[in-house]
Amino acid sequence: MSDLITIDILQDDAQWDNVPFDLDAVTKQACNATYDHLRAQGRWPDMIETAELALTLTNDTAIQTLNHHYREKDKATNVLSFPAIDFDNDDPAFLALQSPVPLGDIVVAYETLDREKDEQDKSLKDHYTHMIIHGLLHLMGYDHIEDDEAEEMESLEIEVLSALAIENPYTNEKTVA
Repeated sequence: MSDLITIDILQDDAQWDNVPFDLDAVTKQACNATYDHLRAQGRWPDMIETAELALTLTNDTAIQTLNHHYREKDKATNVLSFPAIDFDNDDPAFLALQSPVPLGDIVVAYETLDREKDEQDKSLKDHYTHMIIHGLLHLMGYDHIEDDEAEEMESLEIEVLSALAIENPYTNEKTVA
């Protein structure tokens, strides 16, 4: 795996202290696997040699406030992404001058992840990994508003998760690496 992405993690809720895995290691593994997969498919911009992102590990109250303010949805959610780059419109020459290139921010809510992992019969680690991959894909310009975009993004998520030996989150069936 590569080591292209630097991750600055801010943990602003003590609930994250109790997760049964190494947050730093799992976050780095998810980001590196996403980078490796996109690079192998020619989907990672060549002008980005090094990148960074900020990750905030928070709670439902904080993410609900952000969701309401930025998306006009007054409810908690599992993950939000705030891209720093518009890959469709930003000047590639300008991006090439940035080192590392700031990709943006990902925010993850503990209570929502914990509730969803029970509802979906997943481990917290696997669900967290999925949300980091999902958030990073959003930072890279992927979305799931339209059906064709959703299919593409979900397919990428499934492929990256498979490389990490994590079940397909959309069917609860084992994916094949």
